[in-house]
Amino acid sequence: MSSGGTKTPLVVTAELPCRRCRHLLRGLGIDGLCPECGLPIEETLRSSIDLESLRGRAFARPKLVAAAILLLATATAFSVLGNLILPLTTVIARAPDAGVAEATQGLGPLATGMFFILVVMILGGLAAIAGVLSLLRSDAENLLDRPEKLRWLGMVIGSGLLVWLSSRFLSITPGVNTRTDLMLQFALVDLLVTSTAVLSTTGLRRLLKTIGQRSEQYIRAGKGLQTTKPMIAGLGINMALGFAWFLLIRNLDPISTGGLEENLATVRLVLGALISLGGLYLMANAIWATSPLRRRESSIDQLVGPDSPASMADARPPGDTP
Repeated sequence: MSSGGTKTPLVVTAELPCRRCRHLLRGLGIDGLCPECGLPIEETLRSSIDLESLRGRAFARPKLVAAAILLLATATAFSVLGNLILPLTTVIARAPDAGVAEATQGLGPLATGMFFILVVMILGGLAAIAGVLSLLRSDAENLLDRPEKLRWLGMVIGSGLLVWLSSRFLSITPGVNTRTDLMLQFALVDLLVTSTAVLSTTGLRRLLKTIGQRSEQYIRAGKGLQTTKPMIAGLGINMALGFAWFLLIRNLDPISTGGLEENLATVRLVLGALISLGGLYLMANAIWATSPLRRRESSIDQLVGPDSPASMADARPPGDTP
């Protein structure tokens, strides 16, 4: 990025603030230092542009790529939130209610929990659909090859089915069902939520890792993405426990299995809390990784150009009149 080997010095031609002190660097040479804090201007440039533009392979629609990634991160956050609501609802539903028959024990919390989870799933599915469609419309040939595009198109179809199925579950009237019936419906939703969380986390991790391999400014986020490995492992364990819970309430007497059911719910509640923290960290990584792409100017030719008298005039400090 250095201009040392060129005949015409390169200067900042846009309203670019210093990464450290936010001092405007317009008109300053890219080989120099910030006059306020001394940070090399090149460091600010490297954290402010899509570095692939140095090689002529910048995103055609960087803001659309950034929006797609943030929408997919939002969908992932919704899916892992469902994994926290599920065991919490189960623990509340297991609390004994004086004067309430065992057949209807916990129906209120279960019905409320299922409603909120289905709403979260619908919102997450819609965010995933919007994100994937934005990604496919971004013309990011240097980001997605054809098999990956087909994979993401499959996620659009899967998210659409998720939204449809969730809306169908919302039409269920739990008041006419027994506790066991509602628990079985709840278990099916449970498996669906966890499966969605695994798919969305894996897809977002792959996408952010691909971006991290493109540019230097994403190295920090790329290292942070390693936290998705224990997150996906936790989701897998959570799914296994959910399947065991499904078999438990399907085949055994709920009165005799109350203690085991409560222990499973407690373990899953702890797992859900850890997974939710991982989802928040993944969301933070997505925000960090897309920060250069969300700028008004994200390519090198929009921020840097040859020195000229006009650019030097633009660089005159405020209050300095001719």
